[in-house]
Amino acid sequence: MLTVALLASLLLSYALPILADEEPEEDDGPPEGVPKGPKEPKEPKPPKVRYGQRGNSNVAHMYLFAKDPETWEIVRARGRDRTWAKLKYNLNGDEFKFVLNAHGMDPEEVYSLIYYPDPWPGEGLISLGNGTANNGGNVHIAGSVDTGDDLPIPSDWNNIDYEGTDRPEDWPVNEDYNGAKLWLVFSSDVDFENQRMTGWHPTGYLFEYDLITFDYPN
Repeated sequence: MLTVALLASLLLSYALPILADEEPEEDDGPPEGVPKGPKEPKEPKPPKVRYGQRGNSNVAHMYLFAKDPETWEIVRARGRDRTWAKLKYNLNGDEFKFVLNAHGMDPEEVYSLIYYPDPWPGEGLISLGNGTANNGGNVHIAGSVDTGDDLPIPSDWNNIDYEGTDRPEDWPVNEDYNGAKLWLVFSSDVDFENQRMTGWHPTGYLFEYDLITFDYPN
C-alpha cells in the first residue's frame, strides 16, 4: 500500500503542470488607498484669443492688451490688475463704425482710441473717440468716424504698399503683418489738432493684439 506521504507527493507532481498552464490573473493595479505617486506636470495651454472676421460678415473683432514696452509681449495680469479691451468694428464703409469696451483702466482717467500710423510721432493719427474710465476702471467708447481713406493710410510704415524710402529694411511688414494699429491711450498724450502723439506713457496704454484693415470707398 502506498503511504500517505508517497500519495501526497504523486498528487502534487500531477497538479503542478496544470497550474503552470493556467492564464495569469489580470493586474488591477495597487489596492485601494495606496498612493500612485505624483502626476506628470502638464504644459500650460496658450490662451485662446479670437479675433477677425466672422464668416462673410462685414463685422470683425479685435482685442487690445497691456504690453511690456521693452519686449512688446502681452502683460497677462490677473484679478483687478487685468487690463484689456474688446473692439467690434466694420471692415468697410463710408465710416469706421466701432464699439470698444475696456477694463482695468485708471479710474477717472480720460482715454482716446486712436489709429496710430508708424513711425513716431504718428503723423496722420486719427482720433476715433474718447471716454472716461469709471470707478471700476471700465471705459466704453462707440462711434462712427469718416477716416477719409483706407486704413492703414499710404504713409503708414505698416502698409505693405508704402512707397517711401525711409522705412527701415528690417521693418516687419509682409502679407501677414500689413494693417493699422489701434491703441487706447491717455488723451493728454495726443495732439488732436496736428494729428500726432506728444506724450509717451506706454505702461498705461492698451495696444493692438493684431493689425486691422478698413476699406474706404474711393
